[in-house]
Amino acid sequence: MGSALSLAGIGCADRSGGTPCQSCPRAGEQARLAEIPGEQARLAEIRALRYQINPHFLFNCLNSLATLVNRRDVSEAEGMIGEFSAFLRYGLAADSVAEVELADEVDMQLRYLTLARRRFAHLMTVTIDVDDDVRHARLPALILQPLVENAIKHGVAMTSASVLLSIRAFRSDANMLVVRIEDDAWSGSPSDEPATLIGLGIGLCNVTERLLARFGNAGRLVARTLQRGGFRSEFTVPLVSS
Repeated sequence: MGSALSLAGIGCADRSGGTPCQSCPRAGEQARLAEIPGEQARLAEIRALRYQINPHFLFNCLNSLATLVNRRDVSEAEGMIGEFSAFLRYGLAADSVAEVELADEVDMQLRYLTLARRRFAHLMTVTIDVDDDVRHARLPALILQPLVENAIKHGVAMTSASVLLSIRAFRSDANMLVVRIEDDAWSGSPSDEPATLIGLGIGLCNVTERLLARFGNAGRLVARTLQRGGFRSEFTVPLVSS
């Protein structure tokens, strides 16, 4: 089997190793948030975690746009600016503690993937499979963003071979929502050793902490390398519909 890491509100990791847990930006907020009572503290934490991801997707989108400009591909650059603007309206204008329907969240990730495909068009194929009975499930806005970004940064961008990136969402037998982001990029033989919490990254750390803030211990993220090659990030949360 590939190595697996369960992130049930206690830690985080990405496929590249990353930085130690104490360097996670949330760690510096712990003492301050501890002084804010109850619900205020929870909302403050959600806002802090939500704003944390903005610089990451902004940087990646601008980097892709710069690539097109350097190629002097004016038509593609203009199209990307329009898509970038639509994504920014969703990503920056929304209430920082707002929840969205899964269908809308997936749609916005498709916009982000459209941006990414302008840079990796020959390397990336995307498939989406969302069951009808979970399309209206409520989730924190942009909760999928770090998982999709992780697949692109450490999967698509690290190989010259074609990569399949898939987003799958369904209802589990326990009536929970399961969302899975998976790629098949080969990054060396997966280890048979259990993954640890020694090497941590901001992306999956952010998702773990946001799930914890919203769903408590009922939210669970599991990340693993796959035996056939590739990486899977999968979270399970209570199914809350509109």
